Amino acid sequence: MTKKTVKRERTGYITRNVRQDFWTDPTFEDWTPEDKYFYLYLITSAETQLGIWRFNRRIAAVQLGYSPEAIESLLNRFTEYGEIEFSEETHEICLVHSLSRTIVSGGIQIFNLLVNEEKKVENKDLVLTVCQDVIDKTFAVPTVIKIAKYYLEHNEMPAEYTDISPKKSTTERILAELSACKDSEDLESEEKLDIPLGLL
Repeated sequence: MTKKTVKRERTGYITRNVRQDFWTDPTFEDWTPEDKYFYLYLITSAETQLGIWRFNRRIAAVQLGYSPEAIESLLNRFTEYGEIEFSEETHEICLVHSLSRTIVSGGIQIFNLLVNEEKKVENKDLVLTVCQDVIDKTFAVPTVIKIAKYYLEHNEMPAEYTDISPKKSTTERILAELSACKDSEDLESEEKLDIPLGLL
């Protein structure tokens, strides 16, 4: 009897980025092999780019091959490390440094993604946590930093991309250039400004 092979197509799956210096980063130097294994599990099993999702201890134990007690111990340890926060009320886990460590590009696509993911989070305090973490990270993606700052100031996600990256009108651009040249002593001609002739 011939066995029929069923080929499964995997579509729409999300890839995760792991920094190349993960194994040499001083942050992880003192971690045990078990810690590193669990951290890699968290960042690759995270269901959102925001880094907040419902975490099932039982499923994690099965997938990792650990006992439920071991998972509980790891959760407590990572909370002490400042790497995660866990909401017992909503059963959501938060990867504190997710926005700075796992997102490598910005623009309107990542904006739409994060805005939509925030709507699904039940415990909004976790959103505040990830936003607070990223705003001072100079190496983080600028779009992400702008979204985080907006959220912390307004306690909600921006409604439109232009709320964090407004487009300057021609007049605003001209005024900005005039302001930049205002204190310049060698400003001798209008040719030094990129001003359309029709607006002079």
